[in-house]
Amino acid sequence: MAPAPRPGRTVCHAGAVLFVCVDIPDENAAARREANVCCWTEGTQMVSTGEVNRRNVALDQIAPSAVNVVIAAESETCYEDSGVSPEAWRGRP
Repeated sequence: MAPAPRPGRTVCHAGAVLFVCVDIPDENAAARREANVCCWTEGTQMVSTGEVNRRNVALDQIAPSAVNVVIAAESETCYEDSGVSPEAWRGRP
């Protein structure tokens, strides 16, 4: 007589099948999406189309003040600390 199947094993196999079959989106690809930009022959923008309204640019093309605003919003002591904040671990900013 064959042993009775164990429900835990069946659930585990179903979980493994789902893990293999589910497609996980590439978040970096979504972050790199740009608009399609059509320009006139002299280089000025004629139209921009697409689901997103952005263009990837190099860091040196961004104004230093804009870079500093983003850094300050993340950590106002970014240039003074080592990147690790023991105070934050204790619940203080």
